[in-house]
Amino acid sequence: MSILQTNNMQGSLRGGAAAPRLDKRLRMVANLLRHNRKLIDVGTDHGYLPAFMVIMGYSPCAAATDINPGPLENARATIEKYGIADRVSLILSDGLDNVPPDGEEIVMAGMGGELMCEIIGRAPWLKDSGKALVLQPMTKAEELRKYLADNGFVIEKETAVRDGSHAYLALRAVYSGETKNVSKAYFYIGELLSGEISDDIIFYTEKLLSRIKHKADALNNTEDFKEEAKELYEIYDEISEKLQVSLRDFNK
Repeated sequence: MSILQTNNMQGSLRGGAAAPRLDKRLRMVANLLRHNRKLIDVGTDHGYLPAFMVIMGYSPCAAATDINPGPLENARATIEKYGIADRVSLILSDGLDNVPPDGEEIVMAGMGGELMCEIIGRAPWLKDSGKALVLQPMTKAEELRKYLADNGFVIEKETAVRDGSHAYLALRAVYSGETKNVSKAYFYIGELLSGEISDDIIFYTEKLLSRIKHKADALNNTEDFKEEAKELYEIYDEISEKLQVSLRDFNK
């Protein structure tokens, strides 16, 4: 049973404690985490994800971190509510700056891709094949993928979820030490269409294509940016072709 299915069972119990309900975005993130490994949730807000993973027995322990005291107090309330203070620690930290390098599953969700790059860059201990990054960028996913490729990280899996009119992306990456030579379109679509696709992935990709074309059309109206527009049109065409191939397989 996947975490998506488990979380739909309101009041599910493991060890006698009810777990907090995750929204679709956090359930997607949880499904990319491997079990029985220490979790670090960077920018934890209310601490729902580490609480869920620990209570359900998916993670033996976790650390919830945030740069501001307010969100950490929210997380503290969650942890105290479920009686898991012995398994979830709270750390006031700018990114991973004050976090011990003993985490194995490192989550960054709900922040911009540029900020994720900065946080990863300040934590060289993440360059360890025994650790994994589970990232859910709200913006600049293309810059995040480029940073990962340039710095020896390989994306193992990507997925997306639709929640109303919004679409969210998440990916799992590990350190390999090898830089990846990819097309510029890869930075926009990554591995999203490489595996089994879903209606949610199709929805995300179509919204992505719409954003790329809108930006390309706007740049193409200005002489100084026509080359940039041409590059975006080429990226649009490459992703469109990949999507059509995936749709043929999806509809079989």
